[in-house]
Amino acid sequence: MLIKEKSGKFGAMIRCKPLLFQNFCRLAFVVLFTIFFLQASAQTNDVEMKVKADKGFSLSASLLIPVGEFSDTHVLGFGVAIAPSAQQLSLFRKPKIGFTYNAGFDYYLGKNVTVSSYPYKYPGYFFIHAFAGAIYNPTKEFDIKLTAGPALGIYNGKTNFNIGSKLNLNYHFNNTIAIGTGLNMMKESGADPIWSVSLGATIALKQ
Repeated sequence: MLIKEKSGKFGAMIRCKPLLFQNFCRLAFVVLFTIFFLQASAQTNDVEMKVKADKGFSLSASLLIPVGEFSDTHVLGFGVAIAPSAQQLSLFRKPKIGFTYNAGFDYYLGKNVTVSSYPYKYPGYFFIHAFAGAIYNPTKEFDIKLTAGPALGIYNGKTNFNIGSKLNLNYHFNNTIAIGTGLNMMKESGADPIWSVSLGATIALKQ
């Protein structure tokens, strides 16, 4: 009886071993999968943080062409601005619409004219601006920006406060280079707004 009992217990142990082994394998698989998932998530977060950190800024240079009455007093100008390269802060939960901002300066060359038979050269017009607004990406290649904000206008040795705005359309060749055109406006209190058209290029810079 004892031998049968022992053999019965031994047989039960033999039968239990495959079941215990299967349960152990299942538990090990769950633990390993959990560890792998957590590590993968951590690596993904690190990658996302690095991508966000590498977005950097973009530098734009533009040729400015005065239009309207402003073209009577000033000829070509040039402008430089800096803005974030990645402008995908979602507004209204729509990924194609985002928030953007930029800062820079514009300079317009004064025109040489003749007044009462005397030559006269209009002083150059210098603007420093800080704008913010919206960006819309209808496709991967194009974006449309509308920004506005305060500016300082320096003309003939005097500095005055202005309100300005820019409307830009850009075409992106890739993630680094874009070209575009735009319409610019500056308005000083008590004076008519001045307008110009811009043609420029943008290059993305890493942080």
